[in-house]
Amino acid sequence: MNFSKKISINWENIPKAATNILIILILILSILFFPQERTGKDWITFRTATRYLIFDGNPYLRENFYNPPWILFPLIPISLLPEKLSYYVIILLNLITYGFLAHYLGARKIIILIFLLAPFVQNALSNGQIDFIATFGIILPPQIGLFFILSKPQTAGMLAVYWLFISWKKGKIKEVIKVFSPVTIAFGISFLMYGFYPLKASKFITEELAWNQSLWPYSIPVGLLVLGYAISKNNKWYAISSTPLLSPYFNPYSLPAAFLGFIKNELLFLILVFIYWLF
Repeated sequence: MNFSKKISINWENIPKAATNILIILILILSILFFPQERTGKDWITFRTATRYLIFDGNPYLRENFYNPPWILFPLIPISLLPEKLSYYVIILLNLITYGFLAHYLGARKIIILIFLLAPFVQNALSNGQIDFIATFGIILPPQIGLFFILSKPQTAGMLAVYWLFISWKKGKIKEVIKVFSPVTIAFGISFLMYGFYPLKASKFITEELAWNQSLWPYSIPVGLLVLGYAISKNNKWYAISSTPLLSPYFNPYSLPAAFLGFIKNELLFLILVFIYWLF
């Protein structure tokens, strides 16, 4: 063995490696010490609904579950884990998914870090939410993405409206049927199997809930302007960002998709995050 060879160190990669390590450490610290209490209360609902789906065939036996059943499919293996462990897996998946989406959209590392530390992402971690599944649909082809975003329409539901207009522009009714028929059929089958479960969520609109941050209906004019601009400019990202303005209810953990819509415009993104952090 030749011990005379010197160890070669690529000094140019050290700052990059140090940055990556710093980001990982900050994220770990945010999980362990962020002031929001890590209750995972929403994950309990989704975990229980998933287990009902597995063992009883009906996720709606779980009270407060109103989403289409297919959003639970990716959660099946996780729901079989012990409750506490499964909750930490959900936290990790939130961070990985949102971090990946921000990176996919071209965000710099510092912007990704700010995004992941923002209150709305941390709120998702605290509650053990699964909006990251719906949000992932924003980068998928429309026929597939619709299954994701419509499973939690308060995240990026206006993207469906955008895709409807774009489909009509592209090929009129034929293209609309091509894009929207798969998810329409899936919803129809689920209604036949489980009844019209979205009706159970009507209380979010009819009742005053402390966590509902929507300004609807006062935000509708601004939301329509943003959505109209998005359609006219073929900009799906602004369509996504119009969703909170046109949704009658949303929780902080529903907002990552809307902020991802602005993440390519760093200055606007930072201003909006700063304003949200103030309130």
